[in-house]
Amino acid sequence: MKVVIDTDARRLTADGVEHEGSSTDPNTVAQVSQVVKPGDRALVILDSNHTRDHVRREFELYHPFVPSGSYIVATDGIMFALYDVPGGKLEWSWDNPSVAAEQFAKDHDGFVLGQPHWPFNASELDRNVTHWPGAWLRRR
Repeated sequence: MKVVIDTDARRLTADGVEHEGSSTDPNTVAQVSQVVKPGDRALVILDSNHTRDHVRREFELYHPFVPSGSYIVATDGIMFALYDVPGGKLEWSWDNPSVAAEQFAKDHDGFVLGQPHWPFNASELDRNVTHWPGAWLRRR
């Protein structure tokens, strides 16, 4: 089951629940709770506003939907490393999804930071190449 929450209904393409609106709107969370029931398998991927405070609020709202062993992840955690590139912003060094994930994990013992293990790796890489570093939270 995919739950797609978007501010622009023209981009909604997933099978499952489609909701146009803000991810932090109580009506949005209520609609998700009508579809994702306790015990359902769920992977929550947050990809909207990437400020620390917004992502932290999303973690607070959506972590109840994550079952044991699954993840909630905020995309674009790489922002912390891009604050000093052309088009970057100084505040990205501290105002980003990775910082929100660190703070959330510190305050919630039931979650731990860390990416899933690779089921297959035929390369010489020893770590994942991703735009989502530091923002994977697994429920224990």
